[in-house]
Amino acid sequence: MASSSRTVDKFACETSRYLLPTFRRPGYREIMDTHVEYDPGHEVFPIWTKEDGQYYRTINTALLNDNYDVLKKNVKFINSLRHAIRDNNAKESVKVYRGLCIPSKHVNQEYKVGLQFLWPTFTCTSRNKDMAHVFGEYTFEIETSSQDWTYRSDISKYSMFPEEEEVLFYPYSGFVVQNVIPDAKIIQLKCVDTLHVEETSEKLIPEEVQIFDSSRNIFVYFYKKASEVYWSYANKPDQRFLIAGNQSGYWDAPYRYHHRRGYFIHKGMNLWEEYQNDECFATFTRIDCSTSNPCGTYGYCVDTSSGGIECVCKFWWKGDFCDQQSSSGIQVIVLGVLSGILLIFFYALSIICGCRRRKQQPKKEKKKDENLNSKLSDVAVVNVKRSFQISSCLVFIFMIIVATIALVIKWLLLQPIHNELVQKYNKSELLYYHRISFCDVIDQDGYDLISLPVAGFFIIVFVIFSKRTSCLRQKLRGFIGPIIPMDFYIHIKRKLAAVIFAIIADDLLNIVIAVLNGEASQGEGVIVVYLMRIVQILVIGIHYYPLLAAAYIDSMLTWSCATLYAWLFFSLTIIEQGLCQTSFYTSDEYPDDINNTDTGIFFDYYGTGSNLLIIELITDIPRYLCWAYIVVKFPMLLIEKINQMIKKRKKESSSHIHLTREEKILLHSSASHSVESCYVRNLFRGKNRCLKSRLLFGRLIPTFIYQWRDDFRFSSRIFCVYASVFLLLYFITIQSLIRFIPYLNTFEKIIQELMDIISQIGNSAGITKQFPVPNLTRPFVFAILTAFVIITLQLLILLTNIRRNLFQIYRGDDSEIPLRTNSRYLSYTSGNFHFAGYFIGYIFWGYVLIAIFALIVYICIASFITFGSVRFLEKILKVIIPVLLMIIFKLYLNKLLARYVFLQDYGDVLAINNRRVLMIFLYFNFFLDSFLGLISSIMRIILSVIAAFFYMCRLDYSPLGRKLEILDSGFAAYCGFIHIEAVHRNPIMLTMVSHLYGEMKRKQHLTTHNPMMMTSIESKRQKNSSKAIHRWHLAVLLLRNPSLVFLRKSALVANEDKKEKEMFEKKQRMSVIEEMTHRPSLISESDFERMWQKKC
Repeated sequence: MASSSRTVDKFACETSRYLLPTFRRPGYREIMDTHVEYDPGHEVFPIWTKEDGQYYRTINTALLNDNYDVLKKNVKFINSLRHAIRDNNAKESVKVYRGLCIPSKHVNQEYKVGLQFLWPTFTCTSRNKDMAHVFGEYTFEIETSSQDWTYRSDISKYSMFPEEEEVLFYPYSGFVVQNVIPDAKIIQLKCVDTLHVEETSEKLIPEEVQIFDSSRNIFVYFYKKASEVYWSYANKPDQRFLIAGNQSGYWDAPYRYHHRRGYFIHKGMNLWEEYQNDECFATFTRIDCSTSNPCGTYGYCVDTSSGGIECVCKFWWKGDFCDQQSSSGIQVIVLGVLSGILLIFFYALSIICGCRRRKQQPKKEKKKDENLNSKLSDVAVVNVKRSFQISSCLVFIFMIIVATIALVIKWLLLQPIHNELVQKYNKSELLYYHRISFCDVIDQDGYDLISLPVAGFFIIVFVIFSKRTSCLRQKLRGFIGPIIPMDFYIHIKRKLAAVIFAIIADDLLNIVIAVLNGEASQGEGVIVVYLMRIVQILVIGIHYYPLLAAAYIDSMLTWSCATLYAWLFFSLTIIEQGLCQTSFYTSDEYPDDINNTDTGIFFDYYGTGSNLLIIELITDIPRYLCWAYIVVKFPMLLIEKINQMIKKRKKESSSHIHLTREEKILLHSSASHSVESCYVRNLFRGKNRCLKSRLLFGRLIPTFIYQWRDDFRFSSRIFCVYASVFLLLYFITIQSLIRFIPYLNTFEKIIQELMDIISQIGNSAGITKQFPVPNLTRPFVFAILTAFVIITLQLLILLTNIRRNLFQIYRGDDSEIPLRTNSRYLSYTSGNFHFAGYFIGYIFWGYVLIAIFALIVYICIASFITFGSVRFLEKILKVIIPVLLMIIFKLYLNKLLARYVFLQDYGDVLAINNRRVLMIFLYFNFFLDSFLGLISSIMRIILSVIAAFFYMCRLDYSPLGRKLEILDSGFAAYCGFIHIEAVHRNPIMLTMVSHLYGEMKRKQHLTTHNPMMMTSIESKRQKNSSKAIHRWHLAVLLLRNPSLVFLRKSALVANEDKKEKEMFEKKQRMSVIEEMTHRPSLISESDFERMWQKKC
């Protein structure tokens, strides 16, 4: 189509950022409200289309620049044209076109899909696309509809050039960018309501904009609802000045603010520019919390929802920029200083009084006692000789060799599985491996079908060749007797039993994890599942029963069977853990776990190299060392037993006393070197005259940490329980570190969301992320290690407490453990049953609770280190610190007054001084402590919870207190264990019984083999016996043990009461007999019968 002969600039758009406002400007709004007489459309439209003078250009330029003077001068024409367009509004749906003279880079910058804007001019468009296309590189393709609320009018019939098909749009018509076609150079627009564009844009305008000019070192401020512009010096932001020449400001878009001499425009990335006379006058940077922090080190810069910034002050600071100390802050500082001065003053006076008291005390002369202790060098030589025996060295060497071979074999078994899964991982296949058929034999639903029957067979063999001690001893020559795995109250093979129990801990951990994970077959009830777990535990006990029973029976047959069984069981264990039940590789045993395998996560974190193999072998090192010790120690003990049998046969004589194993154990208690005899001898020595330990290890430990005593040995039960516990702690620690670390990123997001929800409670300032969560890897590792260290220390402390509590029960001290009463014997027995199981369970949960608590603490510390400060914690500390300072100040003030004002002799005597002053102080202190009591109650709850976390594994500690400790099942189990141990392992009782039993056995032997010698010994002993010797021994015993005086006195009183009661009952019986034997008369026979019935 041929173009028109006239100038067609009306259809071309030389656009700039001015052409994209989103609000109607003030000049246009002013003339909109001006009342004039409107000319009809047939007069206005022809004037608009005239080329002479290009009147349309004058009007559009004034609208584009919002030139109020030109607009006011032509107000009648403009308003008449507006009304003419509105009156002749074309509501049809049509597409019109307009040319765009703009480079492509500007199009990419300004016209984005979804952009809404207003055209401030009377916009001329053409229905003819070709007409508009020839006047610009880009073409606007405008789509109109009948419901777009945009006024437009077809004025082609009024135009001098009707072939242009001109459509004229209302000023400040709204448009939205639908699409941009770069290749065709077409921008597709759609008409929208002007009011909708303005409402949408108004929400995007910030309430306040603060920008900074670094060249002039000033801040500039302008606002959403104000027409003034302010400025301030950068170093004095609180002193703002009005820019008088830049008034009458307004926003015509969310990114552009006009003032009298120019405008500020947002260029993106917090960059603003000021234009005056269409030239860039200055460049600014918008001040927000991401670019600068005007709040300083004592405040948080917060971007508000209105677009401004706000300073949230830390702790006790105030001011717009947190540069002033609040009155509360000054008071807290003063209170802290006073508390510090009070602490220094109190302890300084305590040190001075203590030094003065020591000087006034008379010097004590040290008595030179005979040193009965051996020198440390001699002890070291003896212990080194004992430690470096040939058998011990051989056991150690072979144990290392066997453990190494076992680990190498497991490596070779795991290597093909690892390589197979790595290939599947690289191909994005399901990560599982196929178990060999042999695994179904050694691991059939958790039961080993090879070792379990062998264990049962050896148990039957041990039962057949064991002799009964009491029941039907004549039947079957005493054979077929019950066997026990071990006696928990004696000191036989404690080390070997402890190693076996340490291996059992790994199997128990697997069952506990399975119970916690809720692993169960489909269709099974809860009771059935737990019964199956109990059966599994019993099966585990049967697996290790032959090993423990062989150690207790101590015969050549049992050692032979146990040696074969140990090697078989160890070999099957290596195969099972290498091919069937791996720690980090999923097998096809459980189809439900194939799709949810963790192996892929482990490969993502630890890589596809040999890291997982190394980790699994490191986890197995303690287990395999224990197994290596067993498979090496059992053959050594078998060889030793064979040598003993050979030597015994050579030395056997008719006069040899035959003793059972239990008799040998009992008679050992009265030997001079036994632990029990040593304890009895120490009772007759002074507290400071007890001999030091004969062990080198006991000498090297500082006494303030642990005092090693040769007169005490822990029972086999404690050895076994502690061995299981320590290996269990090792497994839990390694598994926690390896398995949870790959998931910490997910946990970090969850914790961050949770903390954001918690921190938003009561957050009126709209502050987000008051508690930023740091990377959890380091806090988690430190938390697990902290839990391991704390639990280990608590276990060692409990070990010392067990010994102290046993000593207390021996001497009748109830300061920690309640005294034994007859009514609680059943409770003691049942508690003794539960001790080991409760102990392990409490340790497990104590480990978990301490780890969680330590993780929270370390996360807080890491947040402070990483982010500098944490608002959420500061809020808590802001509440806690004044309370703690007040409590500390009040506490030490009370101590200072108590020692130096209200007690005589500076607190050395519990006697009141200054009685009247004390009464006044007590009166006013009543009101103050009512407030502090409320705070103290809250602290009591918090400290109780924290203490319960840290002392969960300590059965000797009851968080319920002495009055309610009977409700604590863990403490009740501990008391039962202590009482049962004290009764059956009392060294005085064992020594006495052993001595009496030894004398009885010696008499029996002499009576049988040499009766004449027995008679002479008895006659000689009768001459030397004296009551005075026994009384002197009794006096010494009572002096060394004062608590026995009260027990003896109560026993004597009870004995006397018993005799008196027996005498009284005897007298009553005699009076009845005399009355009954009196001869009645024949007449009173009926009276006799009534009397007899009454007595009966």
